[in-house]
Amino acid sequence: MAKGKETLLLSWQAPDKSFAKCILHHGIGHETPTEGATCTVELTPLRPDSPVDGAVIGYPLNEDVTIVLGDRKSCASEILDKCLATMKQGEICTIETSVQCCCETAIELGVKIQLKTFAKTPDVFIMTPAEKLQRAMDYKEKGKEIFQKGRIQCAFRLFAKALKYLIMITGKDVELSNELLAPRQQLKTLCYLNMAACQLKRKHYQYVVENCSKALSLDGKNVKGMYRRAQAYTGLQEYENAKEDLELALNIEPTNKAVKELKQKVHMHLL
Repeated sequence: MAKGKETLLLSWQAPDKSFAKCILHHGIGHETPTEGATCTVELTPLRPDSPVDGAVIGYPLNEDVTIVLGDRKSCASEILDKCLATMKQGEICTIETSVQCCCETAIELGVKIQLKTFAKTPDVFIMTPAEKLQRAMDYKEKGKEIFQKGRIQCAFRLFAKALKYLIMITGKDVELSNELLAPRQQLKTLCYLNMAACQLKRKHYQYVVENCSKALSLDGKNVKGMYRRAQAYTGLQEYENAKEDLELALNIEPTNKAVKELKQKVHMHLL
């Protein structure tokens, strides 16, 4: 092999066809990173004229970086996570695929990935209730951060991941750790509301109604849940349902400006 050249050893496509990787150097061992694993990685664009940069990838290029699977730092993070989850330590591969960014523009992603080291986190099934709660809180905060940056789809997935960990805190866990009951319920409520906020941005009104209803089943006096559900009902042109939610919200917070303004709009549709 000529100096500076790398030979393709194996081509492999993900089962969901989201990406294909070409292995240039096999890794060692049998283990691969799982969700929450801390990976030391070097990322290199495949072409000098590539539109892919650190902003798209979410990490610096051409140097060692730390990637925690599940962090979703960029539009490309989901693809990178999926690829890293198939790699063994020391493996070098390339991937080429199309990535849909938050601005709805598709970017062709071509990058070489070298997985230098990784450290796994405990499997969810052996995590303590407190560890599950902390993991859920971490995902919720990451989701909130990238929601504010306009990356709605990635944020939704992080809120859903947070909810998954909360659901896996079972009734038995709560009995063993009663101090987890209140924060678990509060965080579940927030996750449902945040997922609804993402779906509202996409005008998926029926899903907004469903998630707000789940939040309200946990906290029946949550004004934000009533307001967002009323927004969704308005989008569905179910104005009587919207009016009912808004009146309940105003009984709790009579001076809430956003609720009062939406109620006026709904009232105009009912005339």
